[in-house]
Amino acid sequence: MEERFGPYRLLRRLAKGGMAEVYLAVQTGIEGFERPVVIKRILPHRARDEELCTMFLDEARLVGRLSHPHIAQLYDLGRVGDSYYIAMEHVRGLDLARLLDIGASQGTPALPDIIAVPVISALCEALHYIHTRTDELGNPLNIVHRDLTPKNVVLSFEGAVKLIDFGIAKAATHVHETQAGAVKGTYGYMAPEQVTRDHAIDARTDLFALGVLTYELTTGRHPFEAPDEVAVLTRLLKGEFLPPTRLVEDYPKELEALVLSLMALEPARRPASARDVLARLERFALARRLPFSMSRIADFVRLHAEGGEMDRGAPPALADREAAEASRRLAARADTGTAELATALLRNRRPASGDSRGAPGGPAEGSHASGGAKAVSRRRRAPASWGRGARYAVGAAAALVVLAALIMAALVVLARARG
Repeated sequence: MEERFGPYRLLRRLAKGGMAEVYLAVQTGIEGFERPVVIKRILPHRARDEELCTMFLDEARLVGRLSHPHIAQLYDLGRVGDSYYIAMEHVRGLDLARLLDIGASQGTPALPDIIAVPVISALCEALHYIHTRTDELGNPLNIVHRDLTPKNVVLSFEGAVKLIDFGIAKAATHVHETQAGAVKGTYGYMAPEQVTRDHAIDARTDLFALGVLTYELTTGRHPFEAPDEVAVLTRLLKGEFLPPTRLVEDYPKELEALVLSLMALEPARRPASARDVLARLERFALARRLPFSMSRIADFVRLHAEGGEMDRGAPPALADREAAEASRRLAARADTGTAELATALLRNRRPASGDSRGAPGGPAEGSHASGGAKAVSRRRRAPASWGRGARYAVGAAAALVVLAALIMAALVVLARARG
């Protein structure tokens, strides 16, 4: 049931935590003006929590200063009754956590390079922007996101890459100070210094998380998978993980070198900035002739949404239509870019020999009781009954379908030319 909330209509709740809840909403105005937004508001029973309200306002003031193509925009900060709220851009699409889950359930847990590299590059641009942001007088804001995880990166149905959720970000402008001993972040993505406090938390902290995310997107596995949070942290603090080339037999050496440098335990051994990481990714993409295209990302998201959760804010009928349209366009288009995407999806990297990549594992999704840190989400893997030969057979059949569609498109073009 819809609820009126100030100048907004709350359509339905998307999520609820211990401090706040998030709604899909519509902003209304004069002459029939409407705009879809996401409303994040403090829970009524926490509205008088001074510390929580200070953190909430810190987030709003911080994100309100940011304007970047790869960061979800904040539209409004307000108060209705006793509850503060933030109105944010509604990014219609799927987050990386959902995309990884869908891919794992389909037997292709890793993203193809033509998707993963542009996505990571976009995140580098967003991180460089926040890390170098200054106030109106030129004073550095020293922003650190501190929670770069698959759930906080959304790919839209139009191919945009958006970084979201600055709720635990660190910045020079913040009024609230993290209490000594409190750990903020998500287990498995936190840099060692977020746990040990042996080094300052700065831009290089986000680069460690970027390395973990790149590892996960390109191998289909989390580097620190373990049965529980304690084991995850133990492996993380010791730097215990398999190099990507041990998991994926044709994993590019230059990409592995970048991932390993990002995941260095000592901040001084990591790249100096997100811009340096971006430069290395650009050289890698140029050498591999990888295109950076929003349309390919859009097709990838829509195809993965088919048969899954299309969008938490889209009605089911609309989701079905958009998924069907994505499939139709991919089958109908005979251009080189579409063929490349179809080939990448069907011929995703093969696991290295001896790797049990399909085995379930990893810590359960949830929140840790202390310090506000969160657990690593459990990834769904391909069923154990699927052998490599079965996957290849399915992939070959799918490749034939795509090939047939391309041939049909070519014949139609030829027939029209002769006519």
